[in-house]
Amino acid sequence: MKLSSLINKPKRLVLITGLCLSVAGIGSANAQEEETLLNTLPRYSAKKPFKTLTFPQLRKGKHIYQGTVKCGWNIGCEMPELRKVPRATQTTWDKGFNPIIARQLDLLLDEIITQDGKPGVVIRVDMGRQSWRGVAGTSRIEECCGNKPRVFSDKFRIGSITKMVMASVVVALAQEGRLNLDDTMEKWFSDESWYSQMPNGNLITVRDLLRHQSGLADYVPFDNFVCNSLTRIKPESLLIPAFKQGSQFEPGNGWLYSNTNYILVGLLIEKVTKKPVAKALNHHLLIPLKAFNTVFPSEAAIPYYYASGYMNLAGHLDSNGNCIHDQTTSFRDTTFIDPSLPWTAGGVISNVNDLTEIVKGQVMGTYPKLSPAFQKERFQFVYTGTDTPKTGRIYYALGMYDIKGYRGHIGQVPGYGSAAYYHQEQKIAIVINMNSYSGDPGKKTSTDIFLEILDILDGKWDQQARRELSLLPDGRTHHQAILGVKPEHKDRLMLR
Repeated sequence: MKLSSLINKPKRLVLITGLCLSVAGIGSANAQEEETLLNTLPRYSAKKPFKTLTFPQLRKGKHIYQGTVKCGWNIGCEMPELRKVPRATQTTWDKGFNPIIARQLDLLLDEIITQDGKPGVVIRVDMGRQSWRGVAGTSRIEECCGNKPRVFSDKFRIGSITKMVMASVVVALAQEGRLNLDDTMEKWFSDESWYSQMPNGNLITVRDLLRHQSGLADYVPFDNFVCNSLTRIKPESLLIPAFKQGSQFEPGNGWLYSNTNYILVGLLIEKVTKKPVAKALNHHLLIPLKAFNTVFPSEAAIPYYYASGYMNLAGHLDSNGNCIHDQTTSFRDTTFIDPSLPWTAGGVISNVNDLTEIVKGQVMGTYPKLSPAFQKERFQFVYTGTDTPKTGRIYYALGMYDIKGYRGHIGQVPGYGSAAYYHQEQKIAIVINMNSYSGDPGKKTSTDIFLEILDILDGKWDQQARRELSLLPDGRTHHQAILGVKPEHKDRLMLR
């Protein structure tokens, strides 16, 4: 929605929108940010009547707050009590959270930024009802934007974690009797023009798609992702390059991670519901969960406020349409990719707080609400063929990995690396986002960080880290002393 189109809305809406934008201090934002915010206004408004705008963040002077702008027809807009959002490198944890574990997480967060050179990182670890939250680095590194610090509620592209939520929509539709997990592609897509090019369409089932057991190849090599991510692409056109590679194995008799499976999942959702994927996702998951910072976008913009995404590998198309790569040592902004390329395989936008509730709801079967039978069906895991000393055997079910009893998904997309896992028995949730692509050579991936957090929780953190976290006579930790923190400032790195 552009500003010009907003003028065509009812005058009351325009007046209240203008007042709220003024109160929120958006006047200082650049043109792109302002248009992005306008695009989010309908999402954060009460349906009827138009009285309240709930923003994920509000600017007031140089600070950022969270809160709700309430508007009355005669009194204009007012802001109730606002909560200040932590900025720069900070950690906080709830009373009752293990302080030793909290300090180890502090050290890990600092290591990710200082040693691995990530622009910014946000991590949340829940143990029962207590949480540790850490944020470090910047959301934007360009000189124009003043190296803006990351904040806890920054939005970002979650990449392949999208597969987890799309799978949940399909399972919910199966529970409603609108499809069967054993339905073949032939049943649903035989009337489509592209179906004749699909290998084994009469054998591949919905279950095969959700578990990556279809045998279909991936539709685009990641090396060409950046080159192809700046133009609008129809989902159907993504399938043909994959179909031309033929079947990699007999459906159901192997495992191959392929984004093509979840492009077909998106088309299936639209075929069954006769509605856009975004509406189905909102109906089955986001609205019941009140995940108001999560959206399945239709354009390259990200709802305000967001962390820009960066990566070292970039590319451009030459005059012959070939993808030319340039590997650089400096980060390049890849924030505004067109969501039609990852689509239902990786297009969702969210933040750490929403993702924490989403992964908990998915693992527990409460969002969407699944019967015990369908919850059991969802967790029929297959071995992925991966077995490492750190991870053990890795399994995959309907849109979820299982690593050491933690169920969830990782997400990598140009500019962002994320992970969201939950251990139902131990009631531990771990959610991570870095606003840099976590596949850059020599850099930690979101999975690496997830496994390091598991080491901390399992008491396997190395002895050097334990020594650095021990206290000196003046009350500082060894780690604070290394960083040059003065004794009178010892509490500044660990805010509670």
